[in-house]
Amino acid sequence: MKIEIRDTAVGMISVIKEQFFILATFVATIFSPVFPMVASVLLFIVLDTLTGLVKAKYVKEARNSNSMKRGLLPKLIIYTACLLVVYIGDRYITNQFVKHYFLFDYLLTRVVALILIFIEIWSIDENFKSIFGKSLVDYFKKFMNIFKGFLRNKLDNQSN
Repeated sequence: MKIEIRDTAVGMISVIKEQFFILATFVATIFSPVFPMVASVLLFIVLDTLTGLVKAKYVKEARNSNSMKRGLLPKLIIYTACLLVVYIGDRYITNQFVKHYFLFDYLLTRVVALILIFIEIWSIDENFKSIFGKSLVDYFKKFMNIFKGFLRNKLDNQSN
């Protein structure tokens, strides 16, 4: 009797594992096109968190694991959920209309991902400004001017 119950339980667990694997594969297949966008947004969240930690150390702010949990974890969950919800609406409602005018899929999801990335870049820039006293935008402009001068010199030398 005990052996039969044990065999039945093992069989049920095996079926549950198999069904869970099928469900996970189904969900992964549906959400696979949005994965690079989610990964990009999460990368910028991590970069923002790291620059925030450096800023906190630089300006002597007290940071602990609770403040990290209140800031990082909800942001990861909310941003990911936002992208997934927009993606579902984009995939099943708006994609066919948008695809008619643009040559790529999931425009709304891409726009939302870019907005979230720009929010994080803005925060990274604020942290950078607090640490170094100068904005990343200023450094980028300076780099672009140097690069532009370099290209002009190269083009002038080629034409002579």
